[in-house]
Amino acid sequence: MQTLEKTNYTAIKETLSNLYSHDERPWLVGFSGGKDISEEELRLV
Repeated sequence: MQTLEKTNYTAIKETLSNLYSHDERPWLVGFSGGKDISEEELRLV
């Protein structure tokens, strides 16, 4: 899996921030990290 260059990441972040700020509708953002994330969450609890 390729990693995003910092400039690409920053551009995407700024674009999403701009879209979110100017949209009157509420956004529902979800993230599924898969098995690794679930194991880490269990370790924290």
